[in-house]
This record gives sequence, structure tokens and C-alpha cells, in this order.
Amino acid sequence: MESKRVLGISLGTRKLGIAVVQGDRVPYFASKAFLEAWSEKKPRRILSLIDRYVSKFQINWIAIKTPRVTVESPKLSALQATIKDWAKEKGIEIHTYTVAECKQALGLHKRANKEKCMRLLVEQFPPLQSKYEQEMKNKSAHYEKLFEAIAVARALYQRLRL
Repeated sequence: MESKRVLGISLGTRKLGIAVVQGDRVPYFASKAFLEAWSEKKPRRILSLIDRYVSKFQINWIAIKTPRVTVESPKLSALQATIKDWAKEKGIEIHTYTVAECKQALGLHKRANKEKCMRLLVEQFPPLQSKYEQEMKNKSAHYEKLFEAIAVARALYQRLRL
């Protein structure tokens, strides 16, 4: 029997991390850029991308990493609400997690830094090694959202004990 699939999403107004977690595998992970200015089309483009992955990978659940309250924007909140409404129409259950909740689900201390979280995910999913090495060389965070998406999907996967 094939195991269930969770789509992890780390939202941003300019970057999106997306990952599919299925058991002890991550069959897909990516960081997507939406660099254009915010418009009515942008949320639709992001939702269209999510819809493609839900269909392609036959997603059972969606996990979204919520931003810290200090950085939350009205546009990001509206985007998250749009995704939740869409998922409800599709009959897909959505769960949201903060970074602290992801760390707890992964068995890390709430004060663990991002590098430690990424290393733990690389231990669990070795194909992430090259992205981790690239991220450590970068001066700015190119793959942060990708790792957050994997972490949030893994947190939900563990919570549901799939």
C-alpha cells in the first residue's frame, strides 16, 4: 500500500518553498520565486502552482508554515486564507505550524537555529545534502523556504503518524 503524501508550503510574498513528503522520502522539493510586484494575478499564480502539485502527487494533506506575527503582512494573510478556502473546496485538510512547532515536532529545542534544523532534515532526507551545502555557501537565504516547507510537512507527517 502506498503511503500518504503531505504537501509542505512555506509562504512568502516573493518566494515559496514547496515539498512533498511521503514516508521517509521527499519525492519533490523546490523553491519558487514570484518576484513581480503584488497584484491580483499573483495569488492566483501561486494557487495554480499549488493546485498542480496537489494533482500531480495526489496530496492527502497540506501543511503551511505560518510567518512570525512580527513579519505577517495583510497580503500574506490573504494568500493563506485563499489557500485554505481552496483546500476546503477540494476536501483537503490543511494544518498550520509556526517555526517553533516545527522544531518541537522534529525533536529540536525551540532555540535551535536554522542550520541545525537543516542538518537534521538532511540526516532524514540525504538527497537534500546538495541544497544544504549550497545554502551554507550563500550569503543570502536561497533555500530557506524549501527547508521550511520540508520541516512543516515532516511535522504534520509525524503528528498524524502516517
